[in-house]
Amino acid sequence: LVTLVANMAYRCRVVQDALRLKGGLPVMLNHCNIDGHHPMLREWGIFAIRNLCGGNLENQAAIEELELQGVAPSPMLDGTGTDAEVAIDPQTGKPSVRVVNGTRATSNVSMNRASKPLHGVNLNEPLSE
Repeated sequence: LVTLVANMAYRCRVVQDALRLKGGLPVMLNHCNIDGHHPMLREWGIFAIRNLCGGNLENQAAIEELELQGVAPSPMLDGTGTDAEVAIDPQTGKPSVRVVNGTRATSNVSMNRASKPLHGVNLNEPLSE
């Protein structure tokens, strides 16, 4: 389904807007994580978000307005005695995820904002032929 959305949203404003109006942007964003059972799901999720936001300022604004709600439950952490917490860096506004009560080192997660260039692609400009 994610691959279908990713392909249908490419340069199609009707699909881009319909998905936003039906509340589908957070659903697509939820597919942008690593899944051991479906290793390509993350890449298709990212590709879908790229196509949903390409040339669509309303979708970019809708994603930018989302707020961090915390760390999603992880089957990988269950039963390990490890937990994660989130803090927002006041200077950069980026979230930082820190592993606590475990033996792993602290890790930082970098989130790009939809209005800034992502991998050399400026989402504020229309897609070129």
